[in-house]
Amino acid sequence: MIHFISEQKYFGNTLLDYLISVGIIIVLVLTIRVLKGIIQKRLKAWIENTKIVIDDVIISGIEKFIIPLLYFCAFYFGLTYLDLSTSVAKIFHSALVIIVAFFIIRFTVVVTHYVFKYYWEKRVGDKESMRNLRGISTIVTIVVWGLGLLFLLDNLDFRISAIITGLGIGGVAVAFAAQAVLSDFFWLLRDIF
Repeated sequence: MIHFISEQKYFGNTLLDYLISVGIIIVLVLTIRVLKGIIQKRLKAWIENTKIVIDDVIISGIEKFIIPLLYFCAFYFGLTYLDLSTSVAKIFHSALVIIVAFFIIRFTVVVTHYVFKYYWEKRVGDKESMRNLRGISTIVTIVVWGLGLLFLLDNLDFRISAIITGLGIGGVAVAFAAQAVLSDFFWLLRDIF
């Protein structure tokens, strides 16, 4: 029986290789769950003692975006134990890069929106200028997604020099069209930093 498990190959891997791969995934997932419980408990106790509100947003972002990303990474690293064909390995690598970029971009957008909203309300606070905040939030979202997508395309081996040139020209046009909103945006940045 052991000889059968270690010798018979399916899609280039023995049954033992598949069992080890599944074992790696299970061990990593259990490790993530245990560490998540310990870290969440300590962070929540720490958050209750602080008066800063942004730490709540960061913890929520970690739970929504970083923890699922860690689970996917556990799955990915379990699969890397297997002897995969070049095309399948490339698909898994591309999927990892896309998913990592997506979760990091989403986390960055959520935290950035909260920081701008918090400081905007603290510094300005009137309803009229809250409309400008929505414009600034849209610009920040576009910039973060744009940079994230450039990072993603670069890691997927696309040539991005033409894209960057186009974005530069488009950015100048957008800057002229949104001068008032950009003025408020830089005013807010000056007050934050």
